[in-house]
Amino acid sequence: MLLLRELCTEATLRMIDETEDETEDEEAQPPRRADGESQPLRVLVVDDNPDAAMSLGMLLQMSGHQAFIAHDGAEAIEAADQHRPDVVLLDLRLPGLDGHEVCRRIRRHAWGAGMSIIAVTGCGAPEDVRASHQAGFDGHIVKPLDFAALTNLIDALTCGERGSRSE
Repeated sequence: MLLLRELCTEATLRMIDETEDETEDEEAQPPRRADGESQPLRVLVVDDNPDAAMSLGMLLQMSGHQAFIAHDGAEAIEAADQHRPDVVLLDLRLPGLDGHEVCRRIRRHAWGAGMSIIAVTGCGAPEDVRASHQAGFDGHIVKPLDFAALTNLIDALTCGERGSRSE
C-alpha cells in the first residue's frame, strides 16, 4: 500500500500543479458539502493494474483529494484500516480476495461501516450490480471509467445521499 505521493517524483507533481490552472473545470473540483464548501476526501484506490490505480489516484489528487493505492484484497483491507478513507474505489477482480469479499470484510468493522465503497469494474450486467449491492457496495461504476460520472457518484455519496447503492 502506497501513498500516491510516494510513487511520483516532485518534478512530476510540480508539473501537474503548474498545468492545473490551465485545465480547471467543474469536473475537476472536489465534492462540495451542503454549505457549498470544498470537501477534500481521503480516497483508497484498489486495482491490481498498477497503471490504472496510479492514473486514477493522480486524477483524484489533481481534483484536491488525498489518494492511497492498494493492489490486492488483503492490502486493501490493511490500507482501509490504516488510512480510514472516506471513499474506497474497489476493483472486483483482484488476486486473492475478490472485491466483494474485501467489501464484506471492511463492512464488518465499525470503522468501515460508514465508508462509501464503490465497485469500479468491467462487469456491468444487472446481476453484477445486484451482487455488488448484496456485498455492501454503495455504488457500482463500469470501466472504462467516466471520471465525471465517478465524481458525481462520489459527491452524491459523501453529501449524505447514501440511499442508492447502484449507478
